[in-house]
Amino acid sequence: GRRLDAVVYFSDPRDATSLFPDSLALKRECVVTRTPFLASEAAAVAWFGIDWLARDGRSAAASHIDGDEADALGMRRDPANDVVALIAHDTLKAEMLAFADEHRGFLSRFGTRLGTGTTGALLNGRLPERLGEPAPEVRNLAGRLRGLSAAGDWVTGMASGPRGGDVQIAELVRQRRCQAVVFFEDPHVSREHEADIQLMERATRIPGNEVLCLHDPATAREWAARHQRCEAAGRDGWMTLIDACRRRWGVELVPVAPTGEGGGERAALLDAAAWYVRALVSERARGTAATAGRLRVGVGGGGLIGDLLDVIASLAERLQAVDDARGGFAMPLVRRGYRRMANVEVVPEGGGADAVRNAGHLAAALSATLAQPAATADGVDVRITTLSDPPENAGVVSAGRRQSMGDDVLVVPPGVHLRLDGHVSGGGVTTVISMARDARAALTGKTPG
Repeated sequence: GRRLDAVVYFSDPRDATSLFPDSLALKRECVVTRTPFLASEAAAVAWFGIDWLARDGRSAAASHIDGDEADALGMRRDPANDVVALIAHDTLKAEMLAFADEHRGFLSRFGTRLGTGTTGALLNGRLPERLGEPAPEVRNLAGRLRGLSAAGDWVTGMASGPRGGDVQIAELVRQRRCQAVVFFEDPHVSREHEADIQLMERATRIPGNEVLCLHDPATAREWAARHQRCEAAGRDGWMTLIDACRRRWGVELVPVAPTGEGGGERAALLDAAAWYVRALVSERARGTAATAGRLRVGVGGGGLIGDLLDVIASLAERLQAVDDARGGFAMPLVRRGYRRMANVEVVPEGGGADAVRNAGHLAAALSATLAQPAATADGVDVRITTLSDPPENAGVVSAGRRQSMGDDVLVVPPGVHLRLDGHVSGGGVTTVISMARDARAALTGKTPG
């Protein structure tokens, strides 16, 4: 007797089982009971992200959501750049008009609204002849929406569903020109263009090109209402640990998920840190390759740094193995001349024997996969430190070097309770690699666990 809040069913159109009767029956049952049916990762992330934000009174406006996640969520980006498609079968056109009327402000934020056939005409306040004498509710709602089209049609009309409108929207989704589809479908009637409907729905689930697709009025209303509640509270994004660190301290956090007790956590941390350091140095080196400047990489002492450099040294062989296994396609950067870039110098931080040894070790590791150490040093700085370094060295830079506020890496060993406020504010460190649970403890003041 307990009602489901949502069904998450990742349906890959390339998988034949997505058209099996049991799969279709599950989706139909959700539409009948007006239960959110989330058939792609993009739809699930958007639904639960906005649900969390609407419920969580502690979440302030997020800083950034980058890349494909921003497109999928549709929260951080300006809706003026987005397109939403509004489709309804005849028996649900009144509900579509009511939905548009209730949430006209939210829908008006989208740059473009699409509507198929009769639905589009009704949303523009017109009464198509094919409806004959419409029900009073439809007539009244269409009249209420007519004012939105005073400066031109509020909705861009497409062909009707039976005449290819669903196919037109599917093509726009495929071209990434439609970011959301609201489709009020009636599962109780036969549909002459069922193949077109399936094509449109499957287009919204293509991996790597997924968009939010909602199938019933109750789900669509809740989606719009949650957005509006978040906007009213000034919360327009999805807050994560990474967002919180960026917003509170200007720190780029690279969390490493715990892998269990003992050495597994340390190995996972060192592996993630090694890849991150190599990527950071690579990007900075490429940025200075065309200039007279040199990229300086400062390395401190300490056992954790030494272990980190051992992992970095292993990356050359690992990259080459992957490169060879995949015919040179997977790792093309290794073979495109980065070995010839003579613009990276590795220098010891603090002058201690361990730091000098580590600097030589890192120089050898980077030269094997990235660049040759340079003879001079003047330009962009990168500093790699760990919390195993003496605290008094956290904010110290070598004589003659400028302190770079954007390029440092602080590696936090497992089990260390990270004091972000002190370490970051005092040392100017702007990148932290830590265990996720340790960072959570730093943010909340609670015991890790």
